[in-house]
Amino acid sequence: MTKSKLFLAVAIATVFNSASAYDTLKIGEVEITPYARVVAGIDYTNNIMNSGLQGSRVQVASNQWGTSWWGLTLKTPLTDGWSGVAHLESGFGTNDGQSNNNGSLFNRRSNVGVSNEQYGELTVGNHMWIANDAFYVDPMAHQWIGLNTLVGGRNWGIGPNTLQYTSPVFAGLQASYMHMAGGAIDDTKRGSGDGVSLSYTQGGLNLRLIADQLADQYGRYTGGTVYGLGSQGEWKFTKEILLGGTYQLGNAKLFAGYNRVTAPQAGYATTAKWDDKAEQTWLGVNYRVTEKLTALGAVYHLKEDVSGKKSNLFAAGLNYDWNKYFTLYATVGSINNNTISADAASMNGANNHALYYWNMACDSSSSTCNGASSYGGYAGFVLKF
Repeated sequence: MTKSKLFLAVAIATVFNSASAYDTLKIGEVEITPYARVVAGIDYTNNIMNSGLQGSRVQVASNQWGTSWWGLTLKTPLTDGWSGVAHLESGFGTNDGQSNNNGSLFNRRSNVGVSNEQYGELTVGNHMWIANDAFYVDPMAHQWIGLNTLVGGRNWGIGPNTLQYTSPVFAGLQASYMHMAGGAIDDTKRGSGDGVSLSYTQGGLNLRLIADQLADQYGRYTGGTVYGLGSQGEWKFTKEILLGGTYQLGNAKLFAGYNRVTAPQAGYATTAKWDDKAEQTWLGVNYRVTEKLTALGAVYHLKEDVSGKKSNLFAAGLNYDWNKYFTLYATVGSINNNTISADAASMNGANNHALYYWNMACDSSSSTCNGASSYGGYAGFVLKF
C-alpha cells in the first residue's frame, strides 16, 4: 500500500471511529457526517448466457438489492446563510470487496460547492448522473430487477466532470440541472451530457419529470458503444424522457410511469436500420404489511420500434426491517420476451432480454433463441447507518 493510500485509510478510519458515538463529528468549523451501507446475499438466475456459457447460475449476491457504499458529507458555515459543502461517496461489492468502478476511490460522489436554504445548492465534480432520480418513482427502488432491467441500465450511472444545481423547495416544486463537460478539444459535444429533474409534491402525491441526454465520444446519440444497439438493446448514449408518479394511499404506495429513450443516430455510417427508440411503462405498489415488513410488486413493459420487440418484467419482493439499521430482503423476477420475425432478428438480434441487462437469455445466433425468457431472484442482508 502506498503512503498516500495508507494515510487516507487511517484518516477515514479515524473519522468513523470518532463519530461512532454520535452522528456528526466537528473539526474546527467543519461538520463531518459519516454513513455506510453493506449489502450481501445469495442470487439465482436460470436460462442465462454470459461469456459463451449457457445455463443457470448461483452466486453470492452483492449489489443486486442495492450497492454497498460508504461516504462522508462535509459542511462549514460561511456568511449570510451560505455554507461550503462537499460530498464523498464510494460504492463497492461485498462479493470481492472491490470498488464498483475500476478501483477508483470516490466513484459515486466527489464534489464540492456552496449551499443556501433560500437559493439552493451548486456543486462541481463527480455526481450520480441525474437520471438516477428515477429511483423515486421505481417500485423496486433501483434493484437489479426493476426499472433499469429492460432499458440497459439507462437510469443508473455516474456523472464525472459535472456541475449540478438543485433548487430549494418552493410550493412543492424542486428542480435540479446537471451538465457534463465532455472535455474534448475543439468540440464541446463529444462525451457531453445535460439533464433536468423536476419534482412536485403535494400531500401523498409526488410527480417527477426527467429529461436528459448523453452523447458518445463522437458527440452522437448512437445508443451503444459501437455505433449501435446490438442484440441486448443497449441504450447508453441516448436522449431520454421519463415521467413518473407515486401516491400514498393508506398503507399502500402506488407507482406508475413512462420512460422513452431514443438513439436517433443508431447505426451511424451504416445502411442498417436498427432500433432507435424504446418505450417503457410500469405499474407497481409498495404495501406496508406490518410496521417492519413491506411487500413490493411491479410489472414493466418495453417495446422497441423497428424490430417489434416486446418484453414484460414481473417483479416482487419483501423487505423486513429488523430495526432501523438491519434489513432482510428477498426479491424474485421473471422476464417474458416475444418472438420477432427472422428478418428483424437478423438485423437487431433476437429478443433475448435476461433478468440482468448485461446478460442474454440465450445465444442470439441460435435459431431457438428468439423469444427466450428468464427468471430468478436473490435474498440477503443489509446493515446501514
